[in-house]
Amino acid sequence: MNKIIFNGNLGKDSELTMAKNTGKAILKFSVAVAKGYKKEDGTNWFNCVMFGDRAEKLAQYLTKGTKVIIEGSVQLGNYEKDGVKHYTTDVFVNNVEMLGGNKEQAENTNNNEVTPIECSDDSIPF
Repeated sequence: MNKIIFNGNLGKDSELTMAKNTGKAILKFSVAVAKGYKKEDGTNWFNCVMFGDRAEKLAQYLTKGTKVIIEGSVQLGNYEKDGVKHYTTDVFVNNVEMLGGNKEQAENTNNNEVTPIECSDDSIPF
């Protein structure tokens, strides 16, 4: 099974192109996913690719900062340029769920604050 699910924010506006041989839409975008809950932990970047009518329709909504949940499969590839072999890792997207807002809006609100609650073993239902 080859399946990946993650959430994050688009790093830049999506790029829509049309395949030369089929005329089908190809949508490319990158998603930043925090490695941990601290800013110091860093960020992982996932290169995402969508195809077809859905890709064409979603292009206008997938803009820099948009929060998304991505479900897809990992595709490894390689190409040679100037005699040097390069390796690629892409996520072929099956499903996109937009979470609303963008990174700038999130930074202006306190939605990321966590309120601690007290909990004892007796209050856990399992």
